[in-house]
Amino acid sequence: MYALPEDKISAFLRGYFTGDGSCSLQSTLEVNVTSVNKWLIDGVSFLLMFSGIKHSIYEEERAVKSDIILKFYGKPKSIHSYKIRIYGSEAEKFIEDIGFLGEKQKHAEESLKKWLAKKGKARTNFDKDVFIDKIVERKEIDSRDKYVYNLTVDTHHSLICSGITTFQCDGDEDCVMLLMDGLLNFSRSYLPTGAAVRWTRLSF
Repeated sequence: MYALPEDKISAFLRGYFTGDGSCSLQSTLEVNVTSVNKWLIDGVSFLLMFSGIKHSIYEEERAVKSDIILKFYGKPKSIHSYKIRIYGSEAEKFIEDIGFLGEKQKHAEESLKKWLAKKGKARTNFDKDVFIDKIVERKEIDSRDKYVYNLTVDTHHSLICSGITTFQCDGDEDCVMLLMDGLLNFSRSYLPTGAAVRWTRLSF
């Protein structure tokens, strides 16, 4: 999928959002899609980034109270899901460049016209090619992994991890820490007899 031409990726996104996604207009124009499958949402997120569509991913815990659920389980069922949300001008770009199929596209275009008339406020801060989402929570997570690995990616020295583009430092931090360790823990006992050390001030 990731190696397909851009028009094929757009066709896939168009079909997926037509089936599971929606478009709405409240305080701003929004296109979204929800799934309980985190792997699927991460994959769709990557394809959206490849297509130049900026977006956010939210985790939701909700109780489903539909007739089918109530009939099958006898009570509302709690579902943990993940939602991709595309706001404002990025939603406009999605509708124009990717879009939906059939009646859902007509509804999206009508919502877009209404939004353009009042130009709703974007919920994400943009600075040129960088977009910043508001942090809503911070928490420490115990790692299940014993080791941390350093990856080297040839040519571009960047990779996508959990939907975030990261860039390699090529060991700069390790070099600085090694230098500091040498300076702070240096011992005269390692010097040959009669040797002297000339100390100079370091500036960073």
